[in-house]
Parts: sequence; structure tokens; C-alpha cells
Amino acid sequence: MKYAVAALYFFTTSLLANENLVNAFAQMPQVESMQISPDGQRLAYKQFNKGNYAIVIQGLAGSEKPVVFAVNEGDIRGLRWVSDERMMFSLSIPYFNEAKQMWVTLFRTALLNAQTGEAYWPFTGERYRYNVQSAQLVHTLPKQPDAILVSNYYRAGARQPQSIGLFKINLSDGSQTLIKSFFSAESEGYRWIVDDEGELLGYQQFDDNSEQWQTQWRDIETDDYSQATIDDKRDLAMPQIISVKGETAYILSRSASSTLGLYSVPLNDLQGKPTPLVTFDTFDTYDAYRQDLHTGKLVGVSAIRDHLEHFFVFDEPLQKVYADLVATFPDSQIEITSYSRDRNRYTLRVSGGGFAPQYFFYDQKAGELSLLGKSYPRVSGEMLGRTQAFNFEASDGKTIYGYLTLPQSTAEKSELLVLPHGGPHRRDDAAFDWLRDFFVANGYAVYQPNFRGSEGYGSDYEEAGIGEWGQRMQQDVYEGTRAVMESGKVASKKPCILGHSYGGYVAMMAAVEAQSLYRCALSSAGVSNLKHLIQIEEIKGADPKILAQHYIKGDDVTAKLNRVSPELLGGKHTLPLMLLHGERDTVVRVQHSKNMYAQLANQGNNDALLLIAPSADHWFTQSSTRQTLLEESLAFLQQH
Repeated sequence: MKYAVAALYFFTTSLLANENLVNAFAQMPQVESMQISPDGQRLAYKQFNKGNYAIVIQGLAGSEKPVVFAVNEGDIRGLRWVSDERMMFSLSIPYFNEAKQMWVTLFRTALLNAQTGEAYWPFTGERYRYNVQSAQLVHTLPKQPDAILVSNYYRAGARQPQSIGLFKINLSDGSQTLIKSFFSAESEGYRWIVDDEGELLGYQQFDDNSEQWQTQWRDIETDDYSQATIDDKRDLAMPQIISVKGETAYILSRSASSTLGLYSVPLNDLQGKPTPLVTFDTFDTYDAYRQDLHTGKLVGVSAIRDHLEHFFVFDEPLQKVYADLVATFPDSQIEITSYSRDRNRYTLRVSGGGFAPQYFFYDQKAGELSLLGKSYPRVSGEMLGRTQAFNFEASDGKTIYGYLTLPQSTAEKSELLVLPHGGPHRRDDAAFDWLRDFFVANGYAVYQPNFRGSEGYGSDYEEAGIGEWGQRMQQDVYEGTRAVMESGKVASKKPCILGHSYGGYVAMMAAVEAQSLYRCALSSAGVSNLKHLIQIEEIKGADPKILAQHYIKGDDVTAKLNRVSPELLGGKHTLPLMLLHGERDTVVRVQHSKNMYAQLANQGNNDALLLIAPSADHWFTQSSTRQTLLEESLAFLQQH
């Protein structure tokens, strides 16, 4: 087995030495999603080769020829063992909608035979054609090893209402049986409620009007469903149920400080006072570890606090292994990506704290930890800086969170680059970030503000960003920049600002209004016109009035949208601005960057640069696009 592991490592790192930093960081992760089979005999992972990912399955004994599965069209996304011989994966496919004259991204779900490399596609036919999300695994059904439970959307046509179905999939041939379905609008959350054995107990939908989880319970004897009554007179709302064991429901609920935590509550009193299990005053918990990979029972949750994501594991054997791994990699983010059914063999992903993502194999019985492969084999620990929390108090008294990463060793203080995240309802953390860490490797200090509206700090913090595009969220970035500059940790030279997607919007707004604070701006896949963004979403079926309030609050929305749309504000005073956009971007259309560039040109501003990547998507899932971004951005920074 040691030989097989070593062979894999050399296979994933047989690359030329001494490549420059652009090539080191711009390449797509060479290996991803490394997982061991339930019987502990095979290893599966995504391998990047010739511009796309393939699935590779190889036996740990070293005697079997690896199975390789690739596709001619689309990108392989999620990957998960669902039995000793089958894997479930998803595929995203770019699709040009002639009627709407726009690119969209569709998803397909398949099962892969680990021995033959043959793929089965359970969801075929017209009603699954327009799925913009992949099917989700609900339960592996430990007492039925030849079947799994899967949730998937379906609809009669592109403009027809969609339903959510729970399907039992036969793993031998991919055939399906519909267990239960219900109608659901795309914006509504939902959750199937199953017990540890995979028995369907009911389902939940989040109702936007009442802001409550509507719960339907199944009568197992009659197979009828009845809705749980919501008592509006009680202080506590109907919770989101993530697991049920006996007479106890495990729920995700908000604390008095609005943070999301894990609680338990009696099944017969869901609106009763919950018992806290894992909660924090400032940070949300996530249900990333809520299910055992093989039995489906609740095993824990995770949280990103000041620094890296940490897992809180209830299962004692798993908790001991995780504690040992944390002790081995004390300053890094550790995720157990898979484990064998007997809890002896594990795969784990280590990131941050001097590590670009690396995968390890841990044999608990043998007491051996072996390196399997590196996602970024050209990136060494010496290139990476050290990321620290950087929080400050905004002008309105609100604490704003974020991170500052400094190069490991420089004779002088480093110039600052400000890197606001996309979303905007996402967040940054201290794990490896190929974009941030590239600039750190080139000697820059990088500030990543988790401005209000970012997730992970409670619902009050996230909701404080609603309707604040170009306003309070933007001011948080400016005030954070000033706080970093005043901290004495970076050079006094004016910084530049670079962002992707919503972060690109922030960069464009800074270019047109914050000339006293920044010297240049760079936007990739950025939004330049909020009305144009709303028009595109309206074509897809969204309510434009609701969308407008999401971007900007109050009355006279049209005028306000104009005042926070950089395309309409650009002129000769606009900072030097680089724009990069993918032609096949289905999230923020390429016209945003084209129109911004045209506006600046028409106003006589010659300090803008426009770069269009013909086949690139929103996420820049091509090494060539990332290479262009890094090369051109670095040159732009050095020129300005």
C-alpha cells in the first residue's frame, strides 16, 4: 500500500521545476475531491488534464489498472462514493438559450461504475433538461446497499413551475423510483427529513412570507402527510430540522445575537426552548459534518471563527482522529474528506498555515500518514504568507471583520492590495486562496474585508448588507482600507483594489468615486450597471421590484440605482481600470465590462484596459484565463 500511495504522489507532481509564480498559481487544482471507498480498497479523485477534469479510480493494493472517466462536453463537479462500487458525480454544461439570447449553466447527475468506468444517467428526459442545479444525495441507505436516496428538481418545460422530488436510485442500473414530490419556487429553501436508517419522516419548505419553516410529517402506516401547526403566539419560530433520532430533533436555529447554532429540541415540541449544543456569540455554525458518510447519523458541525474552519465532532472515534490530525497540523484547516466503513482508513485535505491544498492518507491501524497529492504542486510553503484576522470599528460603530495577509519576510513594509470578495453574501477565510496568495508571493500585503452583508457572522450582520450596494457595504471596504493603512503594517503608498464578481463591482465603484484612497482598480467579471443586472434576472423570471430592493433600499429606486452603477458614473476622473470578463459568463454578463469600457472611452478616459476571454465562464475554470488575469493584473499594478 505504501508503494501505491507513493506512485500516486509522483503521478500528480511530475512537473517541471522552477516555473514562475504565474504558472504556479494560475493552474487549476491538479487533484481535487480525494476520497476512499467505503470498503477502504479504492481511491477516487478528480485529476486535471488537458484543460478539464477526469475522474480517476485506483486500487490501493497497486495491482489494478486505474479507471479513468472523462467527458467531451461540460465540467465534472461534485464527487461522492455511494457504495463500494459506485460513485455519484455532477456535470455542468454551458448552454446557449436561443429564445433568451444568453448563456446559462445546466447540470446533470450520473453514477459511475468504479470497476468498468461506465456511467449511468438516472435523470434523463425533457423534464430534467433545464435543471440549473445538480441532484443532491440525501441518504446512502445502509440496510439497502444497492440503493440511495437522491433529491432532484424537475419541470415540464423551461417556463413551467418546478417540483422537488425524492427518488430512490438503483445503483446497479441507475433506474429510479419517485418516493415523494412537492412544488417549490426556486427561491425557497427545502429539506427532506429522514432518520438514521433513511426512512422518510417528512419534509420542510421555507415560506418567505411567514419566514417560517413549513413542516409536513408523514404517517408511515398510511403514507399521508399532515402539516405541523405553527403557534404564532409562541416566541420561537418553527425551526429548520437537520436530523431526527428517536424523540429528539436536531435543529439549526438563531441565538439572541442572530448567530446560527446547533440545538436539540423534543420532536413533539418543535417550538419549545431548544438546548444549545454548538453555538457562538459572533460566528455561525454550518452543518458540513451533519451526516456520517455511511450511516447518515448526525456526527457534528463546523464553524469559521477568527481564523480557520474548525469541525466539532460528536462521534467519538471520528472525534479522536480529528483531534490527532489537528495536533499534527496545528495552524492549518483540516477537513476529513472520506473514511472507510470500519473507520480505519481516512483521506484528508489540509490548507492554510503554509499549505496550498494537499491531500493525505491516514491509516489509523498502521499509524501511518502519507501524502497523496498536491492541488498546487508548484506552490511551496515559502511562497505563502501568514493570514491574520483584521477587524475594525466602522464609523457607525459596527465591528467589521476581515483578514490581512503579509509576505513571510520582506526588508521593507509591503504595498497593500485590497481584495473584496464576491457574492456579496459570501465570506473570506484564512485557508489557501490562489488569487490572494499569488499577490502575497509577489510581495504585496493583501486585505480581504468581510464587509457587512458577508455570511458567517449572524443573520443581523448579513442582512445589514441588503439594499446597501454602493453604500454601506462599499464604505466598509473604504474604511477598512484606511484602518489597514493607519495600522502601520503596510507601506504608505496608495493601494490598488481588485475584485471578482461583486468584488469587481466594488473595484469599479472605487475607481469612479474613491480617487483619494486608491491609485488603480482591477475588475474581473464585475457588475457595472444594476438596472442591466435586474433586466437579465427578469428575463429568467425574477420579480424586478424585489430584486431592486435587494440592491438598493427605499423609494425612487431608479434614480438610486443610477447613482450606484459605475457604468453611468465613469469619466475622465476615473482611476486607471483593468477589466477582464469571460464571454460565456452566465452569472454576470460580459456586456457589463464592455459597456464600462465604452463609457470610459466615450468620456475620453484612456487609462482603461479591456480583456475578453472568449470561452471563459464566471468562475474562470480554465488555467489560461487565470493566467491572463494574474499576468495582466500584476503588470497593471506595477505600471500604476
